[in-house]
Amino acid sequence: MYSVIMQELASFGYIVFGLDHLDGSGNYTMLQGNKCMVFNTEMDRSKFSPGQEGQHAIFRMNDERRMENLILIDEIFKDDFLTKRLGFLKTAKIDTEQLILAAHSFGASSSLATGAFDKRVKALIFTDNWQYPV
Repeated sequence: MYSVIMQELASFGYIVFGLDHLDGSGNYTMLQGNKCMVFNTEMDRSKFSPGQEGQHAIFRMNDERRMENLILIDEIFKDDFLTKRLGFLKTAKIDTEQLILAAHSFGASSSLATGAFDKRVKALIFTDNWQYPV
C-alpha cells in the first residue's frame, strides 16, 4: 500500500523516501546487498505491553525513530545529497522549504515528534496516528 502512495507522489515530481527499520518491526526490509528481512515473529514484543515499563519501551523506540528521521533530514539538506548520494544530475534541486513528513501509525508518532521540534519540517500528514493525540 505505501509503495503505491510513494510512487504516486513521485509521479508528481516529489522526491519520496521510505525508512526501513532494522529492528525487525517492519513487515519487509531491504538490507544492503539486496538481502531482505521479513517481519520478525521472534521479536520480543512483551516489552511493549501495557503498563509503565511498556510505555517507556515505546517512548525509547519512538525516540530512535525520531533520530532516524533527523538523520535523513540532515542528509537531505546537504548540498551534494542528490548528486553524490543518489546519482541525480547536478541541475536537480530539493526545495528544502517544502519538506513534508507523511507517515502511518507508529511512524506518524515519531514523525510528529520530529516535526514538532524541527523547523525544517513544514507540514505533517498522518494516517492512523496512535501514540499521541493529534
